[in-house]
Amino acid sequence: MFAVDEEYASVAEPETVLLRAQAALRSTPRWGILERRSALWLYGALGRAPTPHQVCVEAQSSRRASSSHDFEIREVVLGAGDVVLVGGVAVTSLIRTVIDIARTAQTFESTTVAALAALLVTSGVSFDDIASRLRPARGLPHKLVALHRLRRVFDLIEAEEPEAQEPEAEATGRLSPADAVDVVDGVDAPHRVQYAVEVGGVTHFEDEPADGQAVA
Repeated sequence: MFAVDEEYASVAEPETVLLRAQAALRSTPRWGILERRSALWLYGALGRAPTPHQVCVEAQSSRRASSSHDFEIREVVLGAGDVVLVGGVAVTSLIRTVIDIARTAQTFESTTVAALAALLVTSGVSFDDIASRLRPARGLPHKLVALHRLRRVFDLIEAEEPEAQEPEAEATGRLSPADAVDVVDGVDAPHRVQYAVEVGGVTHFEDEPADGQAVA
């Protein structure tokens, strides 16, 4: 047996993104969105689920909730494509997750750099892709810190590129670029009504930014 969040699974069962999603469904509120280190764990870049889980809600949502010993929660502004659905669990998208961690982490130790590099290495996302999201966001707290930190992450990726090929996604349990993700028409934030088309069990959510600043 091995631990998957607060549950255990047989060693005969491969640890996959969907296995982690099923565990997260039972340990986090269904109205919440997994973010930061919880999203990093769901995507397979962290070996253990964080304690407590990190969850967010849309700032325009009518729901008001407080943190508990099981999860910490914050209100954020969500832009188009910032949230996806993986195995029934709402989670911040790969790019949004990376940006949030780079902006808000109190420390940015080598283990965090390595975890973000592991998430990004097969994603096809470049430093310029992320920087193009950050640079236009006026007044965004810790934007320059995030860009500096993410440069470190991509420097690590580039330094390790000539080495061994990345293992298959099935073996690592990570979400791979081949996993299907479709865009959703929109989210009714006050009522959390989701309009979606799913392919491969993964769905994009879209929200209009409140003030043109999608990352907050």
